[in-house]
Amino acid sequence: MDRIIVMPLIGAIDTGRSRDIMRSLLSGISQYRAQIAILDITGVPIVDSGVADHLNRTLQAARLKGTQTIITGVSDAVAETIVDLGIDWGEIEIRRDLQSGLVAALERLGLRLSRGR
Repeated sequence: MDRIIVMPLIGAIDTGRSRDIMRSLLSGISQYRAQIAILDITGVPIVDSGVADHLNRTLQAARLKGTQTIITGVSDAVAETIVDLGIDWGEIEIRRDLQSGLVAALERLGLRLSRGR
């Protein structure tokens, strides 16, 4: 979608894969001139401290490129890990699922979805 990119993450994430995620996201931001990036972590069963830290760095890197980020699909286990590690995602918009994340992204751009008749 114009000005919005979505990166769905599925499966286990180790430190090496988290580096690839950052590189791919930053590349996509540049290539598509994204103003908003949605990271959907619905398919990520659990994260450890290293991966949580790298995700945090990825969000910071996107912000440095002028891109707003939205995280969607945080599972109970991932939420517990983030809280236990003391990571503050207070400035990051977090939505329950990808659908609500897309609605939030559109609203940030001043757009709305409407139902056809």
